Amino acid sequence: ILLTVILYFKVSKELFLPFLCYSLTTFALLMLLLFKERLNSELLFKGMVVLQLIFEVLVETGIMAASGRAESPFVILFLLTIVSASLFYNLAGALLVATLSSLGYASTIIWGNLFAFRNLLSVNWIKNIYQLNDPDFYRIFLYLCSFYLIAFLSGYLSERLKVKGRELS
Repeated sequence: ILLTVILYFKVSKELFLPFLCYSLTTFALLMLLLFKERLNSELLFKGMVVLQLIFEVLVETGIMAASGRAESPFVILFLLTIVSASLFYNLAGALLVATLSSLGYASTIIWGNLFAFRNLLSVNWIKNIYQLNDPDFYRIFLYLCSFYLIAFLSGYLSERLKVKGRELS
């Protein structure tokens, strides 16, 4: 993944660090999966999955900011991350990742670019929130509702699947 990102896509400077962290975390998680039986450390594995999910949301936020913000077709990636979080951490994990995804999505729309932190230190960012036009407001509302709906559904189904699995074994 790391070589593909660096050599093929030639990522912009703003996205290079999140892509690098995500690629290294993905590689570390893969190595943990390969050597899971030898290491026998469940806590390390769960911690790596948490880091993976956090970096995944950050990278998806960066991709969305770089590819059209509100009109980006990559918003669907947030939903996939929420579903994958529910497989590991059930309903609670899905809701936490839905919250992170909501913050990433809404901040990209409201502030225009998540990587422009200098705007957060001024009073102008409050004006941007109140000057949000109706289509952007409803777009944010619709996506936030869908993030939490998917989180509830996938988390509930994941918990039911684990209960049924225990009953069958």
